[in-house]
Amino acid sequence: MARCKTLIAKYREIYVDHIPVRLGDPAIPIRGHDVVHRALDYGTGAADGVVHFLNVGQPWFAANIVRTYLELVLRIMWCRTRTNGWQELIGWWAEETIKAADRFVADLGKDPLTKSARQLLTDQKNHAPRTKPSLDKMLREIAGGQSSNAARAHIEGTYAELFKGSLHQAAHANLVFLAFQWSNRDQLAIGRALVRACCWLINSSHSYIGWDESQAIRFMNSHFEEDRGQGKSGSNKEDRGQSTFSSET
Repeated sequence: MARCKTLIAKYREIYVDHIPVRLGDPAIPIRGHDVVHRALDYGTGAADGVVHFLNVGQPWFAANIVRTYLELVLRIMWCRTRTNGWQELIGWWAEETIKAADRFVADLGKDPLTKSARQLLTDQKNHAPRTKPSLDKMLREIAGGQSSNAARAHIEGTYAELFKGSLHQAAHANLVFLAFQWSNRDQLAIGRALVRACCWLINSSHSYIGWDESQAIRFMNSHFEEDRGQGKSGSNKEDRGQSTFSSET
């Protein structure tokens, strides 16, 4: 799993070299590149956290971390299938932020947002999609755009295999489930989820740096060839070679 951290950290270096991180106001993401930059930072930290908690024998915390990372990447994949996907995704997040602030006002009598921040979020919220699909529906929509039956089945199976399984149960601290299910198989699910999130994030963004699908696959393969040669479970062709998108913003 440490290879995932190397993979995503190296890809971040390449991405930032092509597309520098935007500095200055506003501090929130306002374009697709902002989201990708922050997702790469999140992914590097997530990989580091997963490796740490597995090494200290606390896989439930590793599962919790990787689930949020996989969910972030899934939302990015979904937005890339949309005409104005980046703005919709940022608007969705802005809307959720406003809802959280409104609850703060209602219960505690104080707005955690400045007037300018609230206005900025309100402007972004106007781009939020009217219909906000569940993770399961997002996966089905993404799967519908794949060119092969194997890729479609692979993506569609992610919800049952990873989200609803051990990762979901760990995130909700289901102590009954954890008592029965923490086996090598569940730690394997953590590894597969981490690999999948890293590879899907690269697949969702490589066109921005001028890579075609074959370049992205070669880059990902180069980080997992030794594992495959030793028969270890990790990245597979369905994780690496699917869900690529155009370079449109």
